[in-house]
Amino acid sequence: MVKEYSISLRRVVGMLPGGLTQKMEASKLSINIRAIGRWWKLFQSRYSLENQTGRGRKSSVPKAAMIIISKSTGRRLQSTPKLSRNLKSHGYSILSTTIYRYLTKTKGVKSFKQQSEPLLTEKQRNSRLCFCKERSNWTAKDWRKVPPAIHQFTQSLQKQTVNQLFRLLHKYRPDTRKQKRLRLLGQAHAVVEGHKKHLMKKPTLLKFGINHVTTLIEEKKAKLVLIAHDVNPIELIVWLPALCRKMNVPYCIIKGKARLGQLVNMKTATTIALTDVRTEDKALLNTIIDSVTTDFNDRADEIRKHWGGGIMGSKSRARSEFLENQRLKELHKI
Repeated sequence: MVKEYSISLRRVVGMLPGGLTQKMEASKLSINIRAIGRWWKLFQSRYSLENQTGRGRKSSVPKAAMIIISKSTGRRLQSTPKLSRNLKSHGYSILSTTIYRYLTKTKGVKSFKQQSEPLLTEKQRNSRLCFCKERSNWTAKDWRKVPPAIHQFTQSLQKQTVNQLFRLLHKYRPDTRKQKRLRLLGQAHAVVEGHKKHLMKKPTLLKFGINHVTTLIEEKKAKLVLIAHDVNPIELIVWLPALCRKMNVPYCIIKGKARLGQLVNMKTATTIALTDVRTEDKALLNTIIDSVTTDFNDRADEIRKHWGGGIMGSKSRARSEFLENQRLKELHKI
């Protein structure tokens, strides 16, 4: 139906009388109102003077309006809403976007879109960026006060000592399930056949598990205890350093429970204890124990008093410095 009445609809819709509506025109011509609605939109998009220009169509700005725009702009930059208001006073109701597109196409005439003022000045922006960078890596522990019993787990063993220690502990890794089964089967066959000489002694291996290690510490069988720093929840091991100090057992805090787990063929391990070593490794173990005791066991009083967290931001620091300076000035006056 739209194709049959395309020419007449274009004329009728393009020149709708002021008093008539689309519904009245549709009933008069006995045509669906949707067809008139479509052609009315098409007429607005193609032939309206107030439409935005572009896409190869002719400029919708009248010649008189073009002269007014060119005179009002001149060499100065003008905002398009201001030009639109100026044209309205002369009797031309043209959108600001239409003016902007016309001016961008016309050479020699300058204009700009009206932009909102920046919310922050450059100084304020820089100060906020510095503040964000300062706090980007912070956690809740950084600004809250952390008690010494928990804060001590942030201090780990030195890297050089850790490398020596792990080289030593790698020799005493416990057997896997398969290795242990084969070893016990060999011992059982030796007992059945009566070859007691072939029976092997229980190998010296690393001990792990919080309950097992606690028992070894209480019995003073553990020569060195390793504690992971990232155990969650921390309540599982927060009391263990105090127990080691009480029983005079050397202990150290290592970064990463996963790294301790690799030593005992597990994903993670909270604690590992070393009960004994072979004769060729005793000298190395003694040097490691000496460095561990100086770093952890001998610093018990310092660790007990040192609180963590409480890191202030730039604003809080500036405020505290200001108050301190005020206090010093008052003292000098006195």
